[in-house]
Amino acid sequence: MIELPEILKPLKEKLLASSLEDIYSLIESYGIEVAEVVLPERKEGMYFEDKDNRVIFISKNISTARKRTAATHELIHAVLHTSGSILYCIDPLWRDKFEREARVYTARILIPTDKLKKLLAMDYSIYEIAEELSVSEELVRIAIEDMTVWCSLREEMV
Repeated sequence: MIELPEILKPLKEKLLASSLEDIYSLIESYGIEVAEVVLPERKEGMYFEDKDNRVIFISKNISTARKRTAATHELIHAVLHTSGSILYCIDPLWRDKFEREARVYTARILIPTDKLKKLLAMDYSIYEIAEELSVSEELVRIAIEDMTVWCSLREEMV
């Protein structure tokens, strides 16, 4: 598994078991406003930055678990991808790279691997794991895929 970038490691400690309100407070501590708004269908969050404003928009029409996931995902963009925002807008390859990073790092921050392995060993479904950890089902799938890829690579190296 590729290490979490140093700049994101403090987020893991602060976000792991945080409530949505705590996540919003953490975002605001970075000087980023949080606004729950109506977003287009299938859009759960987005990060906006210009010379005067930094805002994370979260869909008000999704569950708290999905809001936790979306808020963390967008905070990762704000912290990790600041210099690449123009690339994100104009180049689909960069956009895909940034989105993949944000999804994987969100999973690594909100879903501890040892807890995921334990729940899977207890035959929890993806839905049950998502409920237990207060994250989206999609994020659980990403975490399982990330863990599986890492385990496969590790076996090949041995």
